[in-house]
Formats: sequence, structure tokens, C-alpha cells
Amino acid sequence: MPIEVAWQPREGIWKFTVGDTFSLTEVVDVAKRDDLPEAGLFLWDLRHLRRGPDTSDELRDAADSVAKGNHVWNESRTAVLVKRDLDFGIARMFQVYADGIGMSYEIFRDEAAAIEWLTAPTTAP
Repeated sequence: MPIEVAWQPREGIWKFTVGDTFSLTEVVDVAKRDDLPEAGLFLWDLRHLRRGPDTSDELRDAADSVAKGNHVWNESRTAVLVKRDLDFGIARMFQVYADGIGMSYEIFRDEAAAIEWLTAPTTAP
């Protein structure tokens, strides 16, 4: 199943819903989209995931693909919503590889908490 992309106007969030599997190709396709705003608010819902990029090489490739779409992700806020402990750990590993992309990135198990974090006012350092 391709990654479903939906605009949620009430929250001002772009939501990416992943089915039970997804591939690096799908991540690349999302990273290449030119209709997403710069410095946006993005929620990745991985709660239905059973298999995705999960080796170090796959995660590095995914981070590299996201970096190539840096015009979208730079200064954005990205919340990742997971269900399983395994996915939480993999999302943390991706966070390390994607550290230089320039986005704020957090992992959540609760959608309300993820949306609250995404929409909270930010303060300049």
C-alpha cells in the first residue's frame, strides 16, 4: 500500500499514513513531493506497520533520501507515531541518522500527544 498523504486543516498538519509495509522507494517518493510546504508540521503514522526499513543500511538510505528533499524537511517539525517497541527503536535509530537534516523530530505512541507537540508554539533558542 502506498503511503497515504492527507492535509489536516484543523491542526495544520500533513499526515502520512503507512500501511502494514512500506519501502525505501515510497519514502523517496514522499521526499520528492513538491506540494508539501517548507518548514511544515508532519505526522508519520506507523501504527499499522509490520515491516519497513529496518536494517542500518536501509535506515541510512532512508535518511539520505529525506535529506535530498531538504527543502521540505528543513526547519520542519516531524512527529512519528508508533505502536510497537521495535518500531520505536527503529524510529530512534532513524532519528540519529537524520540528525543533520535540520528538522525537529520526536517519536510518540499517543496521537494526541504527537499533535500537541507538533502544534505547540516554538521559541527561538
